[in-house]
Amino acid sequence: MPNMTNTRRAALAAAALLAAAPVAGAVPPEWSRTATQALPAAGEFTVEDVAAGNGFAATAGLGADTPTGRVPAVIERSGTGPTWGAPVRLGPAGRVDFGPLVARNGRGDAVAVWGAVGGRLNAAVRFGGSWSAPVDTGGKVPGLRNGNADDAIKVAIGADRRARIGILSCGGGGCSLQVLATGPRPGNGPSSVPSAPRAAVPRAPAGRWDPAGTRSSRGARARR
Repeated sequence: MPNMTNTRRAALAAAALLAAAPVAGAVPPEWSRTATQALPAAGEFTVEDVAAGNGFAATAGLGADTPTGRVPAVIERSGTGPTWGAPVRLGPAGRVDFGPLVARNGRGDAVAVWGAVGGRLNAAVRFGGSWSAPVDTGGKVPGLRNGNADDAIKVAIGADRRARIGILSCGGGGCSLQVLATGPRPGNGPSSVPSAPRAAVPRAPAGRWDPAGTRSSRGARARR
């Protein structure tokens, strides 16, 4: 019957096309055992966030509850091996609703951000050396979306050695994204300590957390 013949021909043609089509990522890369290593040196700290770097390098944000508040800290390992260092306390115990959220770039610079909803947004940076003292970036977090800091705050540090914080705020039928940025001070060595924030215009001298811009979108809605 012609209809049966045409149907069979179509099925054979489809099967031939499927057999000839290349399979994306046919041979997946092998994951090393170090990808799932534990953090035996973390002690009383719990892991809040982690950022991977080149080779074995990684930075993890840690927190530990105490009678006077939560202690923000980080723990890191170098790119030459899977051994983790000891936790580094970034600041005193206090109210910490989220973080430290961490990020690092290919050369090993890193940034950690933590704080309280409606309160201070703190940050510490490490530009190739030791971690800086924490500073108040001047940013405010009006609320956490779905209770998760990762839905409201994004942290990054690029090849330009500029650390950036993005803060998403939604309400009244629209959303706005505030971006803060800082970088190493010229001539101040590999690890500089940012000064207290000031009311600065974008592209102010590096070493401070400066407003890199705010973008608003009336009517736009953030992903839920």
